[in-house]
This record gives sequence, structure tokens and C-alpha cells, in this order.
Amino acid sequence: MSLLQVRDLKIQYGRREVVHGISFDLDPGEVLAVVGESGSGKTTTANALIGLHPASGGRILLDGADIAGYGEKAWRSVRGTQIGLIPQDPITSLNPVKTIGAQLGEVFHLHKRKGEVLDLLERVGLSDPELRAKQYPHQLSGGMRQRVLIAAAIALKPRLIIADEPTSALDVTVQRRILDLIDDLRQEYGTAVLLVTHDLGVAAGRSDRLVVMKDGRIEEQGPTPAVLAEPRAAYTARLLADAPALSGRDFREEPAAGPAAIVVTDLVKEFGRVRAVDGVSFEVRRGTTHALVGESGSGKTTTARMIVRFEKPTGGTVELPGAGPDFRRHVQLVHQNPYSSLDPRQRIADIVEEPLRNFRLGDRAARRTRVKELVERVALPADVLTRRPRELSGGQRQRVAIARALAVGPQVLVLDEAVSALDVSVQAQILDLLAELQRDLGLTYLFITHDLAVVRQISHTVSVMNKGRIVEFGTTSRVFQDPQDDYTRELLAAVPVRAA
Repeated sequence: MSLLQVRDLKIQYGRREVVHGISFDLDPGEVLAVVGESGSGKTTTANALIGLHPASGGRILLDGADIAGYGEKAWRSVRGTQIGLIPQDPITSLNPVKTIGAQLGEVFHLHKRKGEVLDLLERVGLSDPELRAKQYPHQLSGGMRQRVLIAAAIALKPRLIIADEPTSALDVTVQRRILDLIDDLRQEYGTAVLLVTHDLGVAAGRSDRLVVMKDGRIEEQGPTPAVLAEPRAAYTARLLADAPALSGRDFREEPAAGPAAIVVTDLVKEFGRVRAVDGVSFEVRRGTTHALVGESGSGKTTTARMIVRFEKPTGGTVELPGAGPDFRRHVQLVHQNPYSSLDPRQRIADIVEEPLRNFRLGDRAARRTRVKELVERVALPADVLTRRPRELSGGQRQRVAIARALAVGPQVLVLDEAVSALDVSVQAQILDLLAELQRDLGLTYLFITHDLAVVRQISHTVSVMNKGRIVEFGTTSRVFQDPQDDYTRELLAAVPVRAA
């Protein structure tokens, strides 16, 4: 008998139904991945399965008992003991004013069971458990905080763990360690795992079965190898084609050698006694894409900020031949989060026009014409001009950010994790747009990212950074196919791939 049986589950927000009668099973010890884009209903479904959002119809059978209609008191007897939750964001999920030990101790206290917090921290692979138990969340890295959440989820050895995007904000090597940990715990305790993710690479390599959701409905479900090999739904096929780790796209061809657009020589940046960037050198040829990759803390974003003159180097030089006195017109930056970089009070037309006003380019009529051309160029409908950022999707907002960056005719774009927060299909659209703009306008890109699957798809050359230094440099095809450095090999080995 299945551990979990979901039958005709319906969920509403107010009067609007957002999950429309879905059904699936989950067996003991099995990993079921629920995949789909933002708004597909996957997280809403996961929340209903642990009583964080009420079901408006259907049944949720846990060991044959229907828990869909449980009240809060009954749900408290289920959460933790029978169903554990690993939430997506450890920053908001952990109490910032309580130590890690105190927060884990509460899990045992609430259920009137004794437990050893230090043993639990050691079990999830945290070094020096006694120290970690005394620390606060802000004193831990992202990977450490996620391990604390896993510790809380497994503390009472539940039979089912719901992991909601447990690695979406983590570097690729940390992601692999967290997923390995969840898998080890599953095998040790026989725990079933419901893995909610938009990352098809993670789902492909880590799940036994797949449920593909779109607009609150199940488009397709079945054994993972079968769905990946022969997707029946057109939507599933498109998701697989768009996933960088699964698409199988060839490396980008190297263009003919041209003049340098960016020349970085012996770049150094110190923050007090910490040397964040340590003697970095590389060149980017005009009209090409160079990826700067590495884990959090590797120095890649600090390097990018010095290139765009947001940080002053402690030593070394950055040259951008052709920039001239109008540096800001020559080099533009596209941020990771378009929502925070766009003024929520302004209409899209004013946001895209702002650089033109700042540089006093053209009269009002000419600027408005240019704005319309830019919005069309990034494949946005004309009606977005009168809307505000909150009225757009994440992909649309990133297109607005790109249009704004292009407004003054730059030759170099620095893109700092510009697609990392986007769904796989939206990510693919933005990457295709960037490639098209590069072909048409001869743009040079410096692409800052920790996602090596994206690097393979977008870049001509790559620099791998580790602890402030470049440990490997070369064409993307050479670095991927014949890595020379152990750290590069570790990064490449951690890229999610389809299980054999």
C-alpha cells in the first residue's frame, strides 16, 4: 500500500481555484519529484500536504487515514512526527534571534520526546556541532543553514519528507552535498521524499518518479526514466528541451579572433585583512561571451563590480578599449533580481527611458520612439509600457532590465547571475534573446554565474574562480571536456545530470 495517496485534490485562494483535482501516489522509500514552472501549483500542493494550506476538495490519505480535513491541533500531531518539511529559504525559516541549538531543541520539546541536538547536527554533516549549536543563523553559510533545516525535518524520523526547492539558492557543489545527504537519510530510515523543484536536472538525477504540473493540473506522471525518454505531453518535452543540464546543446562555436573588449590584469581587492580577489587576469574578445564561474565567496561578483567601477581595486588594472570618457554608456550592468533593480513606482516606459534622460539623448519624442523599439527588441508586447514592475512576470521584468541596459547603446554588458532566479523555460528564452542580441549588435558579455550548465550553453570562454584566484581559463569546450584543475573537476562533477 502507498504511504501517501492524493485523490482529486483541489485548492483555492479565496474564490479562485489554483489546483484542479490532481491525483498521485508516493510509496515508502520512494522519491517523487513534482516539477513545473512558477505558478504551476507545485508548492501550493506541497503546503496542503502538510496542512499549511487547506484543501477545498479531494482526499489526502496518509497510511489510509484522510488528513485533508484535519484541524490545526490534529495537524500538529502529524507535522514532524509523520511528515517533515524542508522549506526553500533557510533565511526566513530560521529564527534570527535564537541559537541553532535552541531551535532544534524546540522540535523535541514540542513533541515531548528527548533528543540529542548535537548528535543530530553531526548526523547532517555539520562540523563542530558544539560550536554550531551556540551560533545564530546569520553566522552560518547557506549550505549550513539548509543542513539545519534538514536536521529539524528528520529530528523525529518522519516517514515522509517534503523538500520544497531545498537547493535552489545553493552553489552546485553545496547542492550536490545536500541532495546526497537527503538520499543517505532516505536509505537509512526508509523515508519517502516528495521533492518539489523547477530544476529538471535535479529531478532527473534524484527521483524515481516524476509529476509534471502546469496551471494547477498534472500534465504527465510516471517513472522518471520513461518520462525523460519519451515525454507524452508537449509541455514536458519543452521543459526538457529548455533545461540546460538535459538539452544536450553543443558548445558555442568560437568566433574569429578579434580585438579585446575587456582586459583585466593582476586585479586585487582587499576588504580589511581579507583578500577577496587575488591577482586575477583575463581577456574577453569583442563580440564574445566570457563566463566567470565559481561558488559563493570565490570573488567573481567582486571582480565584476570592479570592472563596472562600482568597487575600486586595491591593485591591478581594468581596461575597456573603446570606452572613452562615456564609460557608463559603454558598459552596462544587468542584475540578478530585476524586481529589486526596477523602481516599483515607475511605469515600464519611464524605467526604460531613464538612461536616455540621464545622458540627455534625444528629445522627448525621440526617446519615446527609442523606448518602443527597445521593448519590441526584447520581445515584450507594447502594452507593458503603461504597466509597473509588479504587474509583470519574472521573465518579463528581466527583459525590461535588458532593454534598459541597451538603451544607451553599450558595447559591453555585465550580467550578474542574470538568469539564476528564472524558471527553466523563461531562462531559455532570456539566453536565446542574449545570443540573438549579440549576433545582431556585436555585444560583448561578461556572464557571472555559478550554474555550469548555463555556462556551457551561453559562453565562448570561461574563467573558474576559487578563493579569489582564477584556477582555470580557456574555451568553454576545452574546460568542460578536459578540465585541468581539481576544483574545476569538482564543479563539473556536481552538475545535475540525467540518471543512467
